[in-house]
Amino acid sequence: MIFKRLNIAFIGLVIVISFNSNANLIIRGIDSLGNQLIYDDDLDITWYDFTNLPVSYQSDFLTQNNWAQSLEINFNGKILDNWRLPKTLDGYWDPNSPYSQPGHDGKNVVGWNVTSSELGHLFYDELGGIGFRDTLGTNQILYGLGSVSPFQNLLGTTQHNQGQMYYWSETVHSITDAWAFDFDDGYQGLAGTTGYTMVNAIAVMDGDVFPVPEPSTLAIFALGMMGLALRRFKK
Repeated sequence: MIFKRLNIAFIGLVIVISFNSNANLIIRGIDSLGNQLIYDDDLDITWYDFTNLPVSYQSDFLTQNNWAQSLEINFNGKILDNWRLPKTLDGYWDPNSPYSQPGHDGKNVVGWNVTSSELGHLFYDELGGIGFRDTLGTNQILYGLGSVSPFQNLLGTTQHNQGQMYYWSETVHSITDAWAFDFDDGYQGLAGTTGYTMVNAIAVMDGDVFPVPEPSTLAIFALGMMGLALRRFKK
């Protein structure tokens, strides 16, 4: 009987380990303001589920970047203050060049289906977003995000033209431009750091705010518990 219970417990632990190792977006809890903290174990980053909306049309790149860097979150009595805007892999782009056209296969730094940035990874890989153009360049009728779950305050929808869906990246391309991502149609491009004042912001931090044991650690713990149970059984 003891062995049967032990086997059931061990199988259950293995299932939990497998689930945790395959999970991508994990809700870690809410802060003192009621906003979720969501961990992405693919990139080892934590998203703050709150959209900082432009105020009085004055939220340009500098304003939103300062907001993220000065953000302080009270999470389970601990103050978290190492937030930032999401990162983007910068690359050569000259909008005035006839050879620099938006891409659709994800290989260009500008265009659709780009997953090399943290926002692009979130849109396409984690939330299953559909770009306005597929990887072959064909326009999609249904594009965007049908659901933003588990996020509650992320702007993204299949009902287009319902407001500004762009989010700033912290990565600047030049003195006048920084990267931004559109959660309305999955487009990544450049926006003027001073000219574009209606761009939203979401904060992210490196690492996990609520570390959990690694699967190997859990396995070692399970083997130890098995050893103790067998020892008790022999006695």
